[in-house]
Amino acid sequence: MAEDTVFGARRGLELHERHVKYFVKHLQALSHQYVSLDTSRMTAVYFCVVGLDMLRALETALTSE
Repeated sequence: MAEDTVFGARRGLELHERHVKYFVKHLQALSHQYVSLDTSRMTAVYFCVVGLDMLRALETALTSE
């Protein structure tokens, strides 16, 4: 039973890190690839920022780049 809890926690941490990387990757790609789609780009930025905030990784995941 304890192994399931440890595996579940480890898996949860792995999923959390993968989601943070996903949102950060898309925020970085939006800086130059979607210039012609300004309204869509702003919507995607919004959802990436909200996703990072929900994961409580907004301050730690974003740098001054």
